[in-house]
Amino acid sequence: MWQLLLHVNFISVTLTLVSFFLAALILAFLKIREHRYFSDFFKVAVFLSVPAYLYILVEPTGGWGEVGRHGANVNVIPWSPLSEGAGPNLFWETIALNSIIFVPLGIFSFLAFSGWGFRFLVGPVLSLCVEVLQGLLGTGRQSDINDLLANSAGYFIGLAFVMVSLFALQELHEKKK
Repeated sequence: MWQLLLHVNFISVTLTLVSFFLAALILAFLKIREHRYFSDFFKVAVFLSVPAYLYILVEPTGGWGEVGRHGANVNVIPWSPLSEGAGPNLFWETIALNSIIFVPLGIFSFLAFSGWGFRFLVGPVLSLCVEVLQGLLGTGRQSDINDLLANSAGYFIGLAFVMVSLFALQELHEKKK
């Protein structure tokens, strides 16, 4: 994941978010037109993506053979890298990347589930599981409250993209009447 940080800048983050918004708009349009099977498809997508997120985000830095070889590395103080002198650019790049990786899950979850409680909980609960596993397994990765907050923010951005898209499409449809 650190190799991706070399490419995190304002332009790449903006282009990624615009791409996700356009995808949410297209998917919202399709949801309005083909509602019957659409939710089922995205339920399967969410069901399959959860293990993928867990595998990728919990994987130890040196591979799965490293589990238990490192002590727990846990940060429970929000924004602490800023106060400890870590470079602010690296901190914000990490926050941006952690947010971006959860945007698609937010989009998929909104399209998959009709209950607001489930829609709101999938991303933050998955992020919490990732951070707890990183801390418990001694993977050499840091379990960080900042990651939990950034992942959840990205997830909610994905939800918001679909909500705004559906609202805009419904308003457009109402004006045509």
